[in-house]
Amino acid sequence: MKATQMGYGGETVNNGVVVPTELRSDMNIFGAFFQQTFGIKEKLYLTGAIRYDMSSVFGSENRSQFYPKVSGSYVLSNEQFWQNSAINNVFSSFKIRASYGQSGNLTALSPFSRYTNYSPLNTGGINGIIPTDLMGNEGVKPERQEEFEVGTDLSMFHDRLGLEFSYYRKNVKDLLMNINLTPSTGYMSQYANIGTMTNRGMELLLRGVPILKENFKWNITAVYSHNKNVVNNVPGGILMYAAGFGQVAAVNGSP
Repeated sequence: MKATQMGYGGETVNNGVVVPTELRSDMNIFGAFFQQTFGIKEKLYLTGAIRYDMSSVFGSENRSQFYPKVSGSYVLSNEQFWQNSAINNVFSSFKIRASYGQSGNLTALSPFSRYTNYSPLNTGGINGIIPTDLMGNEGVKPERQEEFEVGTDLSMFHDRLGLEFSYYRKNVKDLLMNINLTPSTGYMSQYANIGTMTNRGMELLLRGVPILKENFKWNITAVYSHNKNVVNNVPGGILMYAAGFGQVAAVNGSP
């Protein structure tokens, strides 16, 4: 509840004309997922999946989204030549893997952000409405991320020493940003799909068991990761965030 036309020195709603306010929010999200994995002779594994998502925060043309996924792995150490060779005494397991998949961001907007909303207004005791400073855009759609990853898993000395390595590349398109508008539009900002973003990096995990006794086991795990983030395809090369804290901007070729 709020009030207008406050009297001199008035600090409470009782000292002005009370304007009742109400806020309701409704968001519906639906998802379905199907996945199938095939194993061949405990050596080759193939997985395929598809996901269907739907969110009411987007318009009818962009509300439903399909996201595919495929992955595969080959356990080279389960081959007969590996099992019968001296290398098996050192490298107890060795696997190579690769995967590709897509995903989306269905909760980037509040339930009614794609519309031009209105707020109640009281002037001279007459109730009315006034548009907010956020201009609607019913054509916005969810961000879509594509990721490709390759890696290997290796263990040595009967699993006393292990190594996991992954290289990945994530591409995000249709970034959903709150952009500034010119004052002549009558609004301050608007949500729009602008630009792309790329994350590229690697992850390395090293684990070991230096001490293994009947009543005592000591595990050590070390993790190293590196990621490079770049934003591109921003119109004009730079985009200031309308709701950023201080000077915040998306700049082509920068994180």
